[in-house]
Order: sequence, then structure tokens, then C-alpha cells
Amino acid sequence: MPNAVSFDEVLTEAVNFFVTRGFDDPDSLTYWSKRLEIAARKELMSTTALRRNMKDALAAEYRRQIEKGLILSYHAGISKQARVTRRADLRLVLAKRLSAANALVTLNREEDIAATLRKFTGWASSLPSSSSLNANRSEIRHDIKRALVSAKHRESNLVIDQRHKLHAGLNAAIAQGGGAIGAIWVSHHTIANYDYREIHRELALESQHTPYLIRNSWAHKQGLLNATGAKFTDQLEHQPGQLPHCKCQFQYLYTLNDLPSKLVRKAA
Repeated sequence: MPNAVSFDEVLTEAVNFFVTRGFDDPDSLTYWSKRLEIAARKELMSTTALRRNMKDALAAEYRRQIEKGLILSYHAGISKQARVTRRADLRLVLAKRLSAANALVTLNREEDIAATLRKFTGWASSLPSSSSLNANRSEIRHDIKRALVSAKHRESNLVIDQRHKLHAGLNAAIAQGGGAIGAIWVSHHTIANYDYREIHRELALESQHTPYLIRNSWAHKQGLLNATGAKFTDQLEHQPGQLPHCKCQFQYLYTLNDLPSKLVRKAA
């Protein structure tokens, strides 16, 4: 196997080879595909480095939200005791998110390389057995390496998205342990130029007027909630942070006084 060179150099050689000779030998296609795969893996950051970056990013987000207490802004009514009794559960949320994120890192990396090789194989194998000297080689190279070019951007976005998902997971775990009885959807639709989802804007506006109730909360079990005309959080199509690149969160409510009077059952 030749000494390792950049992906662009290998791709240029491969395109020139097939444009000049055409496709008449499957072994040549196997040879160039293997060289491209090796070059692609060297072009991108190793999965080991990506996982290390992901671990560092999620650990930093955990410290920001939990150890520095920033997440408590979403839990104004929680008791002081509940704030400090959930650390084991919160560490578990971090571990599960890191495991899921690492699986995505590997899956995305293999999909990006596979997509690149499919493009190359599809193009080369469609050529006649004679030369195609009039082919636009620059356009061919650009099309083949499109997935690889986008990979670095997607990997950066993946880290950001997993931080948001960790935040949402920690938020939900604190609410469950702290005894939240309701929630308001917090959207960023008021931020200028923010590309929000319209449905999330509607959820935010709706829940500001009528907060969503939490099923099987202490207030629900004790029959203190009036669910007529209300929704429970588990009736929503999805939860904050669940969709890709969603930055939404729940603002959790903990006391009956936090709810509109229409959601509280009147004493007999």
C-alpha cells in the first residue's frame, strides 16, 4: 500500500485513474476504495479524540449546571434538601448521555465514510470501459467528498446538541426527585434571528397560560389537581431537548400556589 497522503490527493489520483482508463476491472475499484477509506479516516479526527472531546464537553456542562447551580433557575420552588439528594441520579444521567453520545459519534463517522465510498463506487462503476476525458473532474471530486466535508461541521453540532440533551435530562431528573407538579415550556422564540420551531413557540405560549401538569406527582396522587382542560407533560408529542438541536427546557413548578387557580381542585 502506498505511503499515506491526504484524502484530496488520493481522490484526485482515483478520479484521474478512472477518467483515463474507464471501468473494466473490479479489482481496481476495490484498490482505490480501500485507499480512499484509509485517507478518509486520517482526514477526520479519530473517534478516540472525538469521544474525549465529547466527554470533556459533557463533563463541563454537568459542572456548569449542577456544581455551579445554574440549572436551579429552572427549579425555583424546589426544597434545599431535594437539591442535594439527587447527585447519584444526576451522575447516572451524565453517564447515560455520554454512552449515547459516544454511540452516535461512531455511527456518524462510519456513515460519513460509507457515504463517501458509495459516491465514489457509484460513479466509477458507472463509467464505460473506455476513457471519459471530457468529464468534469473538479465537479466529480466535489460531489464525492461532500459527506466528508460536512462531517466536521456535523461533529461540532453533535457536541452542542448532546450538551442540550444532557441539560434537559438533568432538568427532568431534578424535577422528578424534587416533587415537581407542573411545568412551563421555555422556548427561545423571542431571541432575534433564532431559528425556533413553530410548534415549540406554541407550546411555550400555551403553557404560560395553562402550565402542563405532571402525572402521578404528589399533588396528582392526592387529588389536588383539576386536570379538566389541561394537559400532562406525557401527553406532549415530545419533550424539551428531544428533537435535534432543540434548546428548549421546562420551567418546573413545585407548589399549588405556583399553578393557576383553575388547575387546583377546590376543597369540598
